[in-house]
Amino acid sequence: MLIDEIIQFAADDKNPISALLRKCLILAHNLGNERLKTWANHELNGYNAADVLPEYRIVATGAKGFFTGSFGRSWNGAPIASLMLEERHRKFAEEVRLTQPIRAYEYALENSKDSVVSFDWPNDLALYYQKKLGWNQGWALIRAWQEISCSTLAEVIDTVRTRVLNMTLSIQSEVGNMPLSSAGMSAQKRDKIESTIINNIYGGTMNLAAGLNAIQVANSNINSIEVGDWTGLASSLRASGITEDDLADLSSAVKEDEKKIGPRIKQWIKDKSLKVATGGMKIGVETGKAVLTDLLKQYLGLS
Repeated sequence: MLIDEIIQFAADDKNPISALLRKCLILAHNLGNERLKTWANHELNGYNAADVLPEYRIVATGAKGFFTGSFGRSWNGAPIASLMLEERHRKFAEEVRLTQPIRAYEYALENSKDSVVSFDWPNDLALYYQKKLGWNQGWALIRAWQEISCSTLAEVIDTVRTRVLNMTLSIQSEVGNMPLSSAGMSAQKRDKIESTIINNIYGGTMNLAAGLNAIQVANSNINSIEVGDWTGLASSLRASGITEDDLADLSSAVKEDEKKIGPRIKQWIKDKSLKVATGGMKIGVETGKAVLTDLLKQYLGLS
């Protein structure tokens, strides 16, 4: 079976990560799962500015520069503190965002002769600060860069491999010997697989798409409600932007619908879906409906 093949492939560090991700694309197609398909394609093709970058692709690191001065002076590898930069540029001395296809980082590791991999500043940025970082001593910035250790880059790649392995092992425990086809699965089984993909692939966050906008919803709000645990449900809903008045309305709706998602609860979800937010960011009506429905299914024991 494909799932067994992926498990064996992921367990062997010698297999290229890009080949593993292509197998995930096949799995996503068989399961009809857009979330897994999107993630695998991003890892293979890279992320753009509009995409939510996974946390394992953001590495904290400083910046260094090569400066020249009068009388033939030079200073190679001089530290550049982020506070020396304008606020809009400080990220270039605080973190590296690894947006390229994962194969690019595999290649960098395979061909690096040093213990670090360097990421140059854009030429225009280095030119902009050429005379701004001279500490009033006539130094001129010629080149600036950031460094990530090869071991850190290897950890990023290994994180992807481990998440795929955990995901496929969890899916295997869910489906057993069932054919990996969305057509032959119940809605409940598809929901469980969806939850498995979110928990294992996104590693603590759930990326939800509303049109072309991607957002992050803290996983603590999802898949953490015990059946009948009103306190836990209320806490998660408050964290998602639901008010006390909204909770009072929901309590009445739950009693009226008698522990099922009936017309009152459906109307409540529809009315409150636009309020759902994470980190102060509204996430869209359809996404809000999905979040609220998932939480209520857990509370009612329907998931």
